[in-house]
Amino acid sequence: MIRKKIDAAHFLVYFADYAKWDGFKHYIQLDGITLMQYDDGSCTFHRKNDLFEDIRELEMNSDFVWKNRKVINKHIKSHQIAKHDGIN
Repeated sequence: MIRKKIDAAHFLVYFADYAKWDGFKHYIQLDGITLMQYDDGSCTFHRKNDLFEDIRELEMNSDFVWKNRKVINKHIKSHQIAKHDGIN
């Protein structure tokens, strides 16, 4: 869980533990945001909803993670429950 700013940096280090792999990158699909991490360690995000879509992927850093920690924590919590229940 992301409770302190240092946790946001740790999330980027352990991103793959919470993500799916598509053969090219690790990714997490959240409400209107897709978070991605590539083999070289670079992290990006892409926003999309009914009214707006980013033209390109944008760099994701710990400040972005901190600002979006509520939705990311929701994913982390559901991921932990799924692993505990043997799903994943």
